[in-house]
Amino acid sequence: KATLDDTVRRPQILEDTDVEKMSTPLPVYVQQAAAAKSIGVLCKESNETADKLIQMRVVHNLMVAMGNSAHADSQRQASVSLEYLCRTFPIVNETCREAMGENLYGMFMSGPDSLYSAMDAIQCDVLRSNKVNIPGLAEVAD
Repeated sequence: KATLDDTVRRPQILEDTDVEKMSTPLPVYVQQAAAAKSIGVLCKESNETADKLIQMRVVHNLMVAMGNSAHADSQRQASVSLEYLCRTFPIVNETCREAMGENLYGMFMSGPDSLYSAMDAIQCDVLRSNKVNIPGLAEVAD
């Protein structure tokens, strides 16, 4: 029995072997991007929740996702969420500045939603290999 895929004519460009195939993102990368966005939403809703997440090393993990050059959406969502934490919690801001270095930190704070397109391989590696850990209560910027 013929399926719908067999009977519907596909555009020739989809059959062309010379055209570079776009790979679909791995499910883990899609989950990483969704988690980074969810973290940002949760943090914006409650400083108490944000503080608990900071103590659970969310800053470290957001920086790792920012360095994931295999999936731009993970990088973007993590950058936007981390930028909120940096602007809200001075200890997060200082820790990120020290971990990233002045140049990368400046790029990050001036355009977190487009940082992924401006980073080079070394900057991605700095983010992926960070050792950030912020224990204890964080103070909230007024």
